[in-house]
Amino acid sequence: MKLAAGLNVSPGAAVGVAAFDADLAEQWAKKDGKQVIMVRPETKPDDVHGMLAAQGILTSRGGRTSHAALVARQFGKPAVVGVAALDVDMAARTMTVAGRTIAEGSGSPSMGPAATSSWASGDDGARPLRPVADEAAHLGG
Repeated sequence: MKLAAGLNVSPGAAVGVAAFDADLAEQWAKKDGKQVIMVRPETKPDDVHGMLAAQGILTSRGGRTSHAALVARQFGKPAVVGVAALDVDMAARTMTVAGRTIAEGSGSPSMGPAATSSWASGDDGARPLRPVADEAAHLGG
């Protein structure tokens, strides 16, 4: 179910618990082995270590040339920015969209187009392309 829309600035799909700061995103991903989506109103250079550790990045502000967009594209991290319907409350450590509130560390926010999600989950539509993708991945190698 689609709750909100933003700019898909770096392709892919991600699922994980919401982390609202870079240090926590890095800790949960690297030390605790959790899948994390870093959620911020917008990112800044001090957030890069958390962005790299996260499965994906979600911001309520920003555009195609925002910090989050540029870093996500550079490092191949799925990112959706400029989700105007997303209210990120940094003081309460929650995000609210379409009347649903998710607290930091809870829930399992997901982001990305359905086609990418079906590729990741192994749905039949992606199966014929896997051998081609695997072969292409080894060409540079």
